[in-house]
Amino acid sequence: LRRTADPEVAKLLNGETPIEEMIARAPNVPIENRAGIYQNAASRLVAEGNLSRARQIINDNFSDEALRSAQESLNWSYIHRTINEGKYGEAEVLIEEFNEPNRFSALISLADAMYSRDMQANQSRAAGVLAKAAASLPPRPETSNEMQQFLSLIAAYTRIEPNEAFRILDSLIPQINELTEASAIVSGFQSTYNFRRGEMLLTNANAYGVNIDGSIFRGLAQKDFDRTLALIGTFSRREVRV
Repeated sequence: LRRTADPEVAKLLNGETPIEEMIARAPNVPIENRAGIYQNAASRLVAEGNLSRARQIINDNFSDEALRSAQESLNWSYIHRTINEGKYGEAEVLIEEFNEPNRFSALISLADAMYSRDMQANQSRAAGVLAKAAASLPPRPETSNEMQQFLSLIAAYTRIEPNEAFRILDSLIPQINELTEASAIVSGFQSTYNFRRGEMLLTNANAYGVNIDGSIFRGLAQKDFDRTLALIGTFSRREVRV
């Protein structure tokens, strides 16, 4: 981290200055340092569990994109705090305030944390949180970002509700086959580095039109090896099956 050259600012950010004193003295420091002071104060309040006061500080001293960014950062910090404390209901309510992409990611994180805390007691509840995340997705991914969201959901379901992970992945395979075949045609026509003699080269990169993390299949195989093998066999291109 870059050190501040202003000793007054450094003193306000040292973690020892009372929060309300920080807020009172912030208008007297150079303008380029004020945002950091307000954010630091808000973060300390979140750590103490005082979200309402932290939000007030952010709302009073930021605007436009800076305000949205600061609010999201604050909300994420508080969500992590509530999850770590096992306050899952409170975390789920707060997540509803997030915008769509962040809400989806936060629900995945919440479900994973709940399940990790107590796999037996929290399995049903974690699956319910994943169902809420799934409900925010379209019936079929229309962009690469949406496809990655589906794959993130599958990865989460693999641990918590494997049958649902298999079902979702199976429903995606026809589209994945379409994308990999299209990628092969384009790569072959353009003679790109990842295509040679009619076949795509095996690499760690996104060479097949869809970037599927191999850990998904390893996780599914641990749940049901034969079903995973059969599912892999439905990929149309041999390179993807390998």
